[in-house]
Amino acid sequence: SKNLKHIWKVGYTTGMSNTGLGLNFVKQIVENHDGQIELTSSKNGTEVSLFFPEVKTEDDQNSGCG
Repeated sequence: SKNLKHIWKVGYTTGMSNTGLGLNFVKQIVENHDGQIELTSSKNGTEVSLFFPEVKTEDDQNSGCG
């Protein structure tokens, strides 16, 4: 859709009462956590996928140790 190229811009909205801050905020949070955000759009809708690096916890590091 023609709107997809604008969705990350601060203030961009297709609704009258929206601030246009939501997706820009989400993108900033995802990128601040070394993640990626991808969009796939079709005539049936838009799919948003979020990808984050695996985080090892202290329990993960200690598992398997005798």
